[in-house]
Amino acid sequence: MIHIVFGAAATNSLTYALQSKSHKVIGFPIDFRLERLLIFIKKAG
Repeated sequence: MIHIVFGAAATNSLTYALQSKSHKVIGFPIDFRLERLLIFIKKAG
């Protein structure tokens, strides 16, 4: 499962909490704009 998280603290916390499971955590800065996320999703999919 892939988790998309905003903020460094949230990213690190979730990564630590899920380290024993097969989960992937993708972290973005808090000031990340929605347009950039949509471009990222379009390129990935």
